[in-house]
Amino acid sequence: MVKTRRSPRCTVFATVFATALAGAWLLSAAAAHALDFYVDAAAGDDTRGPLEALSPATPWRTIDHALRQVQPGHTIRVRPGTYPESVGTACDAVSLVADEGLGSVFLEPPAGAVGVDVRHRDVVVDGIAVRGGATGLRAELADGLRVLRSAFVAQSGTGVRVVGSASVQIDSVVVASSGKAGIELERSAPSLVRNNLVYDTGTWGIVVEGEAAGAQLDTTLAFNTVAYNGGASGGGIFLREVAVDVRDNVLAFNEPIGLRVGAGAVPHVRHNLIFGSGQLVFPEGSALGPGNVVADPLFTQPAGADGVLGGPDGFLDDDFSLQQLAAGDAAQSPAVDAGSVAAAEDIGGSTRRDAELDAGVADLGFHRGARLADAIPDALPVPAPAPGSGATYWVDCAAGDDTRSKAEAVSPATPWRTIGRAARMLAYGEVAMVKPGACAEEIETRTAGVTFAAATPGSVVVEPPAGKNGFNVQHDDVTIDGFVVRSPHQGVLGAK
Repeated sequence: MVKTRRSPRCTVFATVFATALAGAWLLSAAAAHALDFYVDAAAGDDTRGPLEALSPATPWRTIDHALRQVQPGHTIRVRPGTYPESVGTACDAVSLVADEGLGSVFLEPPAGAVGVDVRHRDVVVDGIAVRGGATGLRAELADGLRVLRSAFVAQSGTGVRVVGSASVQIDSVVVASSGKAGIELERSAPSLVRNNLVYDTGTWGIVVEGEAAGAQLDTTLAFNTVAYNGGASGGGIFLREVAVDVRDNVLAFNEPIGLRVGAGAVPHVRHNLIFGSGQLVFPEGSALGPGNVVADPLFTQPAGADGVLGGPDGFLDDDFSLQQLAAGDAAQSPAVDAGSVAAAEDIGGSTRRDAELDAGVADLGFHRGARLADAIPDALPVPAPAPGSGATYWVDCAAGDDTRSKAEAVSPATPWRTIGRAARMLAYGEVAMVKPGACAEEIETRTAGVTFAAATPGSVVVEPPAGKNGFNVQHDDVTIDGFVVRSPHQGVLGAK
C-alpha cells in the first residue's frame, strides 16, 4: 500500500517579531517549539496575533483559527466553553488540550460535519468533548495520533474513525450514542485502544479491521467497557483481518453479538467479561484464552440519575462503575479482581462509585481517573497453543444443557450436559472439565490437542452404549485425565 500525505508545513511565522515599549523582541522558531497558545470562545479575538495568543488574557476565539496558526510542537489550550465549529489540523505535532479537562470544552460541529479532522502526524487531542456532527474525530495518515481523556457523543455516524495510521493510542475516552460505530480502526496498526467507555452506539462498539493478520499481536484492546451497543445488527467488538490482544475488557448487553471474530482475525481473547448478548461470541467455535467470565457485570447506574442512557446531555451522569461490597453496594461484581495483571502495574484509577483506587489484581473494564499508558505495547507473537493451555469449559452430565454456547460453558454455573458436546466445540489447547457424576455416552474427538479432565480424579464414570468405546481418539496430543470408564468393549481406542 502506498501512502500519500499532506505537507507538514504550517501557515504561520517561522520567526515572530513583536514590538514592545522597550524595543524589538525576537522569537525564533527554534525557541518557540513548545509554546502554549490560548483559545476562549467568550473572550477571544481571531484578529489577534500569535504573540498575543500566548497569554490566556488575550486568546484567539476559535479552535480552527488556532490550528491554522501554530507550528509543530505547539499546544493549543482551550478555555472552558462551547465552540460551534468544525476544526482540522494544518501541520504535524500539535496538541489540542482542554485547559480544565474533560467536561469543560464542548465542540459542536454542524450537522453532517466532522468535529476534529486530523490529517497530520503526532497530533494529540486531550480533554475535548465533541457533541453532534457526523463524525466526532476522523483521522487519516495520522501516524502517532493520541486521543486522550476526551468524549464523542451523539454523532450521526461514527464517534472516532482512524484510517491508514500507525502507532495510534485511544485512551480514557468516552464514546456514546453514535449512530454507527463507536471507535473504528481501519488499517491502523500497531495501535492501543485502552480504558475507553463505549456505549449506546447504533452498530458496533469497537471495530478493528486490517488487510491481513500477521504473526504478531500488534493491536491491543484492553480495559474497555463496551456496553449496550448494536440492536438489529452490530454488537460489542468486531475484528477482521487483524491479530489482536483482547484482554481485561467488559462486553455487556450488546446485541446481537458480544464479540465477532470475522474473516482472517487472529485474536488472543483472555480475561474478559462477556454477558447479555444473543450470541456471546461468533462464530461459536472461536478459540478463547484463559480467564474469561460470563456473568452480569453489575454496573452501578449506567443510565445515571436522570434515567437517560447516553445522549448529548444524558451521558454526563451515566455511571458504569462496578458494584462492590467495600463501597457499600449490595453485591460484588464478578469483574472485580478478574484481570490479567496487577492494577498498579497497568491501569490505576477506580471502578468503584466512591472513587477508591483499584488495588491488587486489576478489575476488568473502564477505570475512571486511570493513568495514561506510557506507550503502545510491543507486538507479541501470536500465542502457539499447547495442550491444556487454553480456556476451560465445564460439563455436568446431570444438570448441564447442550444448547448453551461455548462462552456460557466457560462458567461452572452454566455447563454443557455431555462430554461429546465439548468434544465437538473444543479448539486446540482447550480443556473440558467434567463435574462428578455418570456420563452415558461415547466420546469421539474432533480436533487435536484437547484435554478431557474429571474435576475430581475418579469422580466421573463414563458408560458408553453396548458395543461402543468410552473414548474414541482419532487425533494427536489428546489428554484424558481422571475418568473411570466402564465399557464391555474398549475404554479408550486410539486410532487414525
